[in-house]
Amino acid sequence: MSVERKLSRLELYKAFDLFSDNASRWFTEFAKQDARHEFHSNEYSFYILRGGSAGGADSRILEVCYGNRPFDATVELRYSAHARDGKIPGSRRHVLTERGPALIYSRLDNGGVSCVLYPAGSDGFRRLEDSILLRIYQDARDLTGPAALRQDWLCFASYREFSSLDGQPTFLDWCRVQWLLFTRRTTVGGVLKERRVFVLGGRIVEYALTVALSGAVFVKLLEVFGVLPSGAAS
Repeated sequence: MSVERKLSRLELYKAFDLFSDNASRWFTEFAKQDARHEFHSNEYSFYILRGGSAGGADSRILEVCYGNRPFDATVELRYSAHARDGKIPGSRRHVLTERGPALIYSRLDNGGVSCVLYPAGSDGFRRLEDSILLRIYQDARDLTGPAALRQDWLCFASYREFSSLDGQPTFLDWCRVQWLLFTRRTTVGGVLKERRVFVLGGRIVEYALTVALSGAVFVKLLEVFGVLPSGAAS
C-alpha cells in the first residue's frame, strides 16, 4: 500500500511565496472592513511589507504593521561644554514616539510558518510580554486564502486596541487578548514562556495527585495503628 507523501519543503516554500504575493490584497481588504483601522492608519500609517521592515531584503518574512508616531514632547536641559563655568544650561526638545503593533509571518526552514503578534508600545507605556506566538502553520497552503488570515487579523486588531496608547478595546477585544495570553506562548524579556494553560493544568494535576496520594498514605497509617481494619483502603 502506497503512502501519500506530504508536500516537499521546496513546495512549501513556493506556497509561502504565493501567500506573500497576495497578502497585500487580502490584508488591505481586512483593513477596509475594520471600522477602527482608519484612525490608527491616520495616526501611525499602515504597511504590508514583503521582506520585512528592514529594507524588504528577507523573502522569508511578511510583515503587517503600523509605523511609529510622535505622541508628545518634553524639554530637556543640557549643560554646554563651552560655557565658561560649565553650568549654563541649554534646552533641547525631545519628541516621544510610540511604536505601532505588528503581525509578522516568518517562513521556517522546514517550510512551516510562524505567526507572531507584537504589541504597540513606548518607552513609558508597554506590555509585559514582548510578543505572542499566535500560531505556527505547518502547511503554508493554509495561508493561500483569506479564511485563516481573517482570524489572524481579528487577533491583531484586538491586540492593537489593547496595547496602543489611544486604543479603545471592547469587552470582546479584552476577552480575545486574555484568551491568547492564556493559551499561547509568549516571549517576556527575550525568553519564550510556556502556555499558561499548560502551567495551570500541570499544577492542577500535581495538586490532585498530591491529595490522592496523601489520602492513601493517611488511610494506610490508620490501618497500621489499628484505627481501621486491614484492607479498608480498598
